[in-house]
Amino acid sequence: MNIFCFTQQGLKKQVNTDAMLVTGEGFISNPWIINEQKEYSHYNKTESDRYIALVADGLGSLFASKLSTTVFNNDFINTFDLVGEQEIFYWISESFVRLELTAAAQSKDDTEKSTSGSSIAGIIHFEQIGTFIFNSGDAKVYALKNDKVKLVSRDHSFDGVLENCACAGGGHYISIEGALRDRTVSYFIVTGSFTEYANSKHTSIEDVILDIAKDKDNSENMIKKLKEMYKDADDNFSIIGVIN
Repeated sequence: MNIFCFTQQGLKKQVNTDAMLVTGEGFISNPWIINEQKEYSHYNKTESDRYIALVADGLGSLFASKLSTTVFNNDFINTFDLVGEQEIFYWISESFVRLELTAAAQSKDDTEKSTSGSSIAGIIHFEQIGTFIFNSGDAKVYALKNDKVKLVSRDHSFDGVLENCACAGGGHYISIEGALRDRTVSYFIVTGSFTEYANSKHTSIEDVILDIAKDKDNSENMIKKLKEMYKDADDNFSIIGVIN
């Protein structure tokens, strides 16, 4: 499979508060943890049969997005011994709880940090079990198969107000869609701002993904397309592609 990631600071943003993580058996010695980058891209071909990939939108504070990726990366090695679907569900849930507790502890004397949040979306893949989709907030995961794109994560909102996760104040919402076993599906993990910009400047986010995927055997070309499409974006945006 090919895995690529790309992030870019928005023209009207002082700092890129998005963060990204890609780690797994093939990445343990050198996991990708990307944050505070005006622009960053990377791609790799890997045969890893266990890995995690996620994006975190810091919502104005690097604290939340950094913390999100750090918590998931530090604990990922513990999933190597997991043997079933239910165990992975538990691990994802426990990671979010750990995120809440760590955030609360680290921000107890900092008002700005204590109210910061982070929308997160990602996938965990186990070759023998399947691919698990998880998210909280409005970061999203799209699946691609046979030139059809489908949103497979669920946004969290109440009366039009987005409920964000990973905030030190608590109150997170988590969705876990588990054990998608079709090995031919590709996944695109994006921040909410990525989707909003695609829908406003292009026909739809689905069309953008299809256009990018035309070069699915060449990650460098996919990244070039993304740079061109989003060169005038005001907001930060990030994407990870897992191409099967």
